[in-house]
Amino acid sequence: MKTIKKYGDERYPSIEIHDGVKSFKIGRAEFPDPVWFPEVNAYKNNHDIVFTFTQADKELYELFLKLYKDIISGNVFPLQYNDIIDKTHDEIIRLKRKKDKERFEYKKRAENIGLVKDGVIQWHSEDYDPYEYSSILKIEKVDNQIIVTFIKNKEHQEHSYYMPTYLVRITESGGIYASTHYFVHFVRLHRALQALDWPEPDLADNPNLTLRK
Repeated sequence: MKTIKKYGDERYPSIEIHDGVKSFKIGRAEFPDPVWFPEVNAYKNNHDIVFTFTQADKELYELFLKLYKDIISGNVFPLQYNDIIDKTHDEIIRLKRKKDKERFEYKKRAENIGLVKDGVIQWHSEDYDPYEYSSILKIEKVDNQIIVTFIKNKEHQEHSYYMPTYLVRITESGGIYASTHYFVHFVRLHRALQALDWPEPDLADNPNLTLRK
């Protein structure tokens, strides 16, 4: 069973998700955009860092499943109740057709830039590394599991220095993913995680978990 911890800004807290052995964080901190990163020493570790969400994780599983499905389907700006209130039946049908076309276009954009391929999402961090060398956040669905994988950046000669990292920056404006607007899904997930009423983990039940003050 995974545990979640909120820390930092009380109005817009960062999130830490722990699986009993390792953890990863979602937040902003000093960054201008949201960032995802596992708590691991990137200088000493070269392996992919993997987190698996199953139905036993309940709300966490449902939220990550929604993130995956919305990106795969191109469902960036779904039809809202306010969009159809006081509309006639024919108007609602036209709105639904417009949204279907919009989803198809977003889905094609994601595939064309390599964000989605064969049902797998791969978001390359848009920090200082060139695309082909950057750290990657990979999200896929395998059977009834959502697999979140952090892939370390690669050493390269594009800059005079190399900073090993697993951190993935979810750019909200500009960059290669701007035309997809898919960053909104990561923002929605962050806000949904912030809204969860999560109890403090019981260390007696989970001796591997260490709380950070």
